[in-house]
Amino acid sequence: MEQQAEVRLIQRNELQKLFQLYKHLNKEDPEIVMDEALEKLWTEIHNDPNSYYNKVMLLTGSKKEETLRFYENSGFKRREKTGFIAKPKC
Repeated sequence: MEQQAEVRLIQRNELQKLFQLYKHLNKEDPEIVMDEALEKLWTEIHNDPNSYYNKVMLLTGSKKEETLRFYENSGFKRREKTGFIAKPKC
């Protein structure tokens, strides 16, 4: 039996793991350091009731069925929206 993911607000004590996941997925980006400015921003966002959203969208370039099933099992719905990406001409 596959376990369903839970969609909820992130807690302050989980931010470092979120930063680690981001770095894992974006290896070329610089490390994220929880400094005073980022701490202030987190507090402002977390305490602002107007900053919460009622949906999360995921874009993936993967065509692997097992990856797409993983996202579905995590609560995302396939084929509900269509995404488009525009890139600058080089």
